[in-house]
Amino acid sequence: VKIQKLVRAKGQFVDRAGRPLYSTQFYYGPLVREHNETAPWLGCFGGHLTCDEDGNFILNDLVVGGRYRIVNAQNHQTATMLAVDQRSPFDAGKVIVRNGTPGPTAEQEIARLCLADPTKAYERAKQEAARRHQRVLVLIVDPQAASTRQLVDFRLRYKDVRLAADNFNMLIVEAAGKQAAPFLRALDLPPTPGEAWTQLVVRTAEGAPVTDAWLPEVSTDGQIDRARLLAWLRAHSPPVPDAQQLLDDALAEARQSGRRVLVLQTAVWCHPSNLLQDYLESQRAVLDQDFVSVQIDERWANIQAAIARIRPKSNGIGLPWLAALDADGHLLSMLQGYPNRETFQDLLQASAQRLSPDEMEALLSALVQKPTVKKSSSIRGTIHPKQAE
Repeated sequence: VKIQKLVRAKGQFVDRAGRPLYSTQFYYGPLVREHNETAPWLGCFGGHLTCDEDGNFILNDLVVGGRYRIVNAQNHQTATMLAVDQRSPFDAGKVIVRNGTPGPTAEQEIARLCLADPTKAYERAKQEAARRHQRVLVLIVDPQAASTRQLVDFRLRYKDVRLAADNFNMLIVEAAGKQAAPFLRALDLPPTPGEAWTQLVVRTAEGAPVTDAWLPEVSTDGQIDRARLLAWLRAHSPPVPDAQQLLDDALAEARQSGRRVLVLQTAVWCHPSNLLQDYLESQRAVLDQDFVSVQIDERWANIQAAIARIRPKSNGIGLPWLAALDADGHLLSMLQGYPNRETFQDLLQASAQRLSPDEMEALLSALVQKPTVKKSSSIRGTIHPKQAE
């Protein structure tokens, strides 16, 4: 076994036009053979990174001479390849990401998110927030105001703001729009003082009031204050579950009921994760015969410790990850990414104990075969592939 010093690489992610990709998340891993020299390449034993607001990145613990695959964390497509030399830090310079785009502007986001029917959008946001363990954040704004552009730009550009905002399912309502007045009355909110005012409204997934705020509460000298906005978002986020406790509780229930545990590892920015979560929730009545279901999101406390107990390191860190465990926490079967009929059938056959052939066929038939990756960003649910944390 050859032992050598590990190195790190630094550089800047850009698109084909040379424009920096800001605050973008990627997975990375060395290419290794699965069994022998003729076996397929696997990208394992790596990690994940998020480049900064200017596209700059650092990759740690790289093997000299290795070739690393860098994968877009949102759509799981290979973004680029990187060969590592012996210098440390190895300066990779500008790394061109295939199909990379800097993402939407704040103006584009605002235009897309000023929904025609805020009442319907609000009801949909509550439903999604309940499934994702979020609260609902309604921004009642003047779309042309500089403060509105700044609020949305902070959400797109800064990692700390984006992480805090992931705890909210967001929608934008035009303060002067025709539907604003009845919407405000339905939420028992006062009318906005004028089109230039911005109101931030937080509700639970059940619609219960949490807080209402005006723009000055997150501003300093008439400008959005990043630190104050971040503190406000964190103060009104829902309580964070403990991943270790969730896993322990699920295993205890499985032992008591003679069932297995179905663990889903997700992230709110990952569209395939959300799609798989929605599918499993829609099939809960059937799955509950055999499984105690538990979702573990990257926002949860002790997430790394919980995942380390059940997920092999060689499996990488791609999402979504679905695993079936026995009641003692031993891994029975797993799959990574949104499953097709064959991979989901393999998981069920390796772990289900009570499902009838007809019930299994119904589960497989209900599975969406080809989920589409959202190409556009969404401040309400999934965010842009190039903006994902």
